[in-house]
Amino acid sequence: MYMICNLSYFAVYEVSFILGLKVCQKIGTSAEMKEVGSKPFTTTYPNCEKYKGNENKLLTCMVKTVPLTFYHPVGTAKMGAADDPTAVVDPELR
Repeated sequence: MYMICNLSYFAVYEVSFILGLKVCQKIGTSAEMKEVGSKPFTTTYPNCEKYKGNENKLLTCMVKTVPLTFYHPVGTAKMGAADDPTAVVDPELR
């Protein structure tokens, strides 16, 4: 027995995911990135082969086939003068 956790990402964000992937493709295939050896991702995920030639459907299938969630906790620390008692980090990052 196992539990299924449906976060419903695609209920609202499907278009955003596809647009984000297109931006990544544009960046990754730019002349500047090609200079450092960047190559397009050519792997097609299982069951998505039928969408080759239809970029939107292909990307949607690929995103839905391997959904990943990354938990990336971040925070900030105030930078300030060495004599600022509310600053956590001074201008030299100490």
